[in-house]
Amino acid sequence: MSATALIRRPSSHLDEGIVSHIEREPVDVARAVEQWEGYVAVLQTAGWHTVEVPPADNCPDSVFVEDTMVVFGGTVVISRPGTPTREPETTAAEATVSTFGYDVQRITAPGTLDGGDVLKVDDIMYVARGGRTNGDGIRQLRAVFSPLGVRVIAVPLTKVLHLKTAVTALPDGTIIGWPPALDDPGFFPHFMAMPEESGAHVVLLGGDLVLMADNAPRSADLLSDLGYTPVRVDISEFEKLEGCVTACRCGYGTSRPGSQHESGNGSSHRWPGSDRDTDVGHVVAHATPYMPERCTDRFLQEFDRLCGDDLSCHQIRDPWRIGAEGVGRYAADRIPGRHHFRAGEEGLPDAHGSRSGRRQGDRTRLAVSNVG
Repeated sequence: MSATALIRRPSSHLDEGIVSHIEREPVDVARAVEQWEGYVAVLQTAGWHTVEVPPADNCPDSVFVEDTMVVFGGTVVISRPGTPTREPETTAAEATVSTFGYDVQRITAPGTLDGGDVLKVDDIMYVARGGRTNGDGIRQLRAVFSPLGVRVIAVPLTKVLHLKTAVTALPDGTIIGWPPALDDPGFFPHFMAMPEESGAHVVLLGGDLVLMADNAPRSADLLSDLGYTPVRVDISEFEKLEGCVTACRCGYGTSRPGSQHESGNGSSHRWPGSDRDTDVGHVVAHATPYMPERCTDRFLQEFDRLCGDDLSCHQIRDPWRIGAEGVGRYAADRIPGRHHFRAGEEGLPDAHGSRSGRRQGDRTRLAVSNVG
């Protein structure tokens, strides 16, 4: 699996976290830490690479790191939380994700947006207009992602904290949800009601594995009957703060840009932060988040076609959304003994064949050198 998740250790002040739509209950911080460690262990067992954002102990809700950003393809938008006391949470989260080479954008005043209000399904982003995300935040998000081919759809939300408190998505794109939490369940196509509130919250671990809370047995049975394998975890202390299984991680390294699940399919590349290389034939690919999985495959196929068998091993460095068309157009010189491929300085065709512009002065370079 080629997925990476940002995680953040719970604050020692977790019990002071914000509660908006439910009655406050005492939070056992020590037990919450144990539950968080179990949650992280499940991600790692499923093959995810976890990257820990430095703790923000003065921010009680900082464990809910999903709220700090929205990731799609090679772009990350840093949120501006709808609750001002949560704004400091974004600083270390931005610093961490920035090390992976993303194009970093930010929501600015007067816009507000929490990452938990954004549900990504293929090339659609459903964004809640609710208590934490306002209209200007949605407009700013749309301005960033619409040019990338993403449809940003605003969803009225008044009954729960975040959109993903009410709905998430299965690998086939089916939206699953808890109808009492939604203003209008009919808003979503292919909607399936779940028999328990926490059964509406899933994280797709890859393949048929779905992570969910362990207090939704009927929902687990329903998903199992649909051919999925529920992996159940105890997050009861976080549920007292309106948290769910999606909120304690921010995943990226998706198998297709913009998909809700942050899982790979076992194919061949290294995502940011990963310590693994996987051979594809005789090519070792080091992919950045700019290169979706299917682009990587297309690149390697074209690379093999151009190079034949005269190279025993190659290393791909700093690719930028290179598809087969990009290789055919920009693979400029094959110097005997060195075999350098250098890409152009402008945006290159992405997975959908469109051109992705870059800031003036930036260089897009694809250097392929013999490392065998």
